[in-house]
Amino acid sequence: MSSCAMQTSRISEEVMDLTELFQDLTINPEMSSCVTRKRTFSEVPNSLKKRMKLNRTHQLDSATGDVHRVRKIFPRISYPAPSPVSVKSQEKKKNPKGPRTKIWIMGSGYVLRAEREAYQNFGENLGLSAKVEWFGQGEMRWSGVQQRFDAELKTQSPPDILIIHAGGNDLGLTSAKILSAKITSGLMALHARFPSMTIGYSCINERQEWRYGHPEGMDYDRNTVNKCIKAAVGKFGGEVIEHPNLRCDDKTLFLSDGVHFSNYGNKIFLTRIHSVLKKILERRHQ
Repeated sequence: MSSCAMQTSRISEEVMDLTELFQDLTINPEMSSCVTRKRTFSEVPNSLKKRMKLNRTHQLDSATGDVHRVRKIFPRISYPAPSPVSVKSQEKKKNPKGPRTKIWIMGSGYVLRAEREAYQNFGENLGLSAKVEWFGQGEMRWSGVQQRFDAELKTQSPPDILIIHAGGNDLGLTSAKILSAKITSGLMALHARFPSMTIGYSCINERQEWRYGHPEGMDYDRNTVNKCIKAAVGKFGGEVIEHPNLRCDDKTLFLSDGVHFSNYGNKIFLTRIHSVLKKILERRHQ
């Protein structure tokens, strides 16, 4: 007998077996529902019994002789436990670009007052993708910058970017030549200690009034110091923040004391610092 004929014969037997299995199915016309009778194992055709045993999909109740269909039970597959994820890797997922750049802005009363206006003009952290901290102190001189910087290092790591605005309160007490040398050596020392830290020096701004000298003489010394510092900062790749729009002849920029900025003056002062910081951040992230 050919294989085709054998396959046809086997299919015919299976159809007959299935027909016998469902021959007890009766329909009640009044109830319009199907009523079935359980069939005992002895009544199941031999050919179907064999397949049932092989597939193990049916079970014989020895007490009643009924055949029940059972669900196949597959072996449980065990998978290896996931490896623990470190805290650092979790932080990288939250911050794929790493921790935010830390910026310190340090200096005299100009920094102190600018901090109060910064949020109103630019929002939190000057609207930058960074962590900005302010360290302003009224009447701070240049020597106070180094002292404050070292004091902060006792409780935290150094910043990625340091902006300094100081030196104006030294004019009239210290000659322009000596002050230039002090500021230059101080900035060079900071760079030597922390070469990866970007240092930005905010130039001494114009004032309408000076405490320790005549405005014309003080303005000459101010320009001398700024010129020397610009040359020094350029040697180690720092940034210089100039303030050409803060003119002493514009009364709207200053308070009545002729020294500190008005809200309008603070906005110009902050805008200049903000633009330089933005440029520094872009360069660091390249």
